[in-house]
This record gives sequence, C-alpha cells and structure tokens, in this order.
Amino acid sequence: MNYAERSGAHDMIAEALRVAAGLIHRILVKENAANRLNLEDEDILNDFYLYLAERDARPLRIYDGRKNAQYGSYVARVFQYWLWKRLAKKQAVNVKPIDNLGINETTNDSPVYDALRVCIANLETSEQKQMVDFFMDVTTKLSEIAKRMNMPQSSIYPIWEKTKRQLRSCLESKGFGQFWAV
Repeated sequence: MNYAERSGAHDMIAEALRVAAGLIHRILVKENAANRLNLEDEDILNDFYLYLAERDARPLRIYDGRKNAQYGSYVARVFQYWLWKRLAKKQAVNVKPIDNLGINETTNDSPVYDALRVCIANLETSEQKQMVDFFMDVTTKLSEIAKRMNMPQSSIYPIWEKTKRQLRSCLESKGFGQFWAV
C-alpha cells in the first residue's frame, strides 16, 4: 500500500470519527467506558482509531447504507461493537472471585447469597439466567458461552450487560450494592 492509499484511509477514519462524534460520546458515557477501562475517553478513541487504521479502515469501507442506516449511526455501531469486545476482554482479565460476595459454597445461607438468588430468579428471560450460570465460572470464554447458548458471540455481551444492570439494581434495592464486583 502506498502513502496516498494510507493517507486516504486515515482521512476516512478522521471523517468518520468527526461525523459520529456525538453518538460515540453517548456510547462512552452510557458504557462508563473510561472508568471501566481505566483510560481517558481520548485514549479510548485513539485505540479505536488505531484499530481502524490497522485494518485499513475496512470496517468503514464496507458501509453500504443498508436499511437506510445513516453513516454516523453505522460508525457508532462499529465503535460500540469494538468497545464491547474491549470491555469483555478487560472483564475477563479483572474478574473478581465470588468469595468477595461473602458466599461460601458449603453454606449458601448468607444474606447476600439469598438476595442474589432472588435477584437471579427475577431476571426477565431464561437466557439471562442461563448466562449468569455460565459467567459464574470465570474460566468460561465468551466464545464458549455463545456456542453453548447457540447464539452469535456479538449477541452475548449486550445481553450480559443488561443482565448485570438488572442484578446490580436488584442488589442495590436490597441494600447489597457494596458487594457488586462485576
């Protein structure tokens, strides 16, 4: 690839980030990405830029306007999926043991365990309940969970994020927000 082609890719990436800036900012805030990744928003955007540059902006070049998608929305979606993968990798590295919840596997009678059991039972879907079981085993990879649930891997993380939000809200309503480790 010559300099003109590389320069074109960089220009395309810069324009895409400019067009989708507002949407990307909302995603960063919604996902609390800076805190969760322990990075500044600018560093996250630089990493995304590098991700696109390493791929010669291919994720942007394949945009075809299907389903009347606006270009900014498309770029934001590419960013969101990239961010979810990044957060999932970070989560896999920083998983805290369940012992932090005060749950002893031999005696499951702690108040935290009881609250967690109720919160899991109150999840909206059986997929969410099944996912909690898979994620309790910290060695299980996202790809393995996707295979077991017969779902695309890209669908797992959004469901897991929704599940975590519901569990967190439930535990906080029961006075156990301080035990939330994920």
